[in-house]
Amino acid sequence: MHNIFVKEDIAKPENRVNLAIFHLQMVDEFHNWFCNKLNISNEAIIFPTENLDGDRPDFIIKEENHIHGYIEVELGGENKFQLSSYRGKYETDKRRIFSITGKIAQGSDLGLDEIKSYLLSIHESLPNNQARISATYLMQLIDAYTNGSTSYSRN
Repeated sequence: MHNIFVKEDIAKPENRVNLAIFHLQMVDEFHNWFCNKLNISNEAIIFPTENLDGDRPDFIIKEENHIHGYIEVELGGENKFQLSSYRGKYETDKRRIFSITGKIAQGSDLGLDEIKSYLLSIHESLPNNQARISATYLMQLIDAYTNGSTSYSRN
């Protein structure tokens, strides 16, 4: 069994985006693309991690018992202080801290804008209606909340 974090505060838009990304990892085409963008094995699993010494990156990347790294997601630009702290504590020669931001132009490893573009390109070829509605949900979250698009409060 994995130490998966289950107490997400879904009132926060970033956490809703994270859960949508986590959910779409079940779609092989998306999971493989996502892993390839981060240059990690397609055999890796990606899930919300429990607290690590008082910190909690958004995702852990794990394959069997090996931790490949962690992913931190931001709706806007990078939180450089937080990333620096995570990199100092958890990054090694075999473990990376990855950054996902609202836009790839913000210098991250992957942009939510890239994720949306990819989902748009494969939307009709997704395996079933559930996968398509999950992709639509993530795309709408990205439109609604990235880079200051709207208020971050939940109505």
